[in-house]
Amino acid sequence: MKKMLILAVLACVTLGAAAQQAPARAERKAERQAARAQSRAESRAVLQEQNRKALQALELNSFLVRFDRVYFRHGGSAYLTPATNFLSVEGDQVTLQIIIDPSVMGPNSLGGLTLEGLATEVSVKQSKKGVTFFHMLVNGHSLSCTVDLTLPREGNLVRAEIVSTFRNTRLSLEGSLQPYDKTAIIKGRAF
Repeated sequence: MKKMLILAVLACVTLGAAAQQAPARAERKAERQAARAQSRAESRAVLQEQNRKALQALELNSFLVRFDRVYFRHGGSAYLTPATNFLSVEGDQVTLQIIIDPSVMGPNSLGGLTLEGLATEVSVKQSKKGVTFFHMLVNGHSLSCTVDLTLPREGNLVRAEIVSTFRNTRLSLEGSLQPYDKTAIIKGRAF
């Protein structure tokens, strides 16, 4: 009889504790969901602000794309140093610098190529979904290519396709688009 009474008391105490824990769990879960929603809203606001600045730089034709990844022809990719791999546009002056392997000395004294030219046939179009497409032809002493940039609806991450006019070679790069800032890059000797 005593054992039954002790078991009944223990069962009541256990059920009472479990009943008290259920609302606490629900409160913590609601707090976590609210914190996640607030974090998502803040990150979305940051991405929208970055996109607004990138679009404004494209419209003013004064921007800098710092590349941090290159995609090769047969599917491979490599990470790049954004300070030395860039496409800068200031008015109609375009500078393209690519340094894939800095250990190999290149003609620009940094281990790659730095090419300059003039931009023509510049166009900016926006799709119905908010994706922005930027197109320009670049002609210079040792550079003749088309440059296509694709900017998604949110953020400033850009996909660049650079196609040589003469050799029909394609270079696919990815990086961040920002307003032109001369101090954010390390420029080698240009051709």
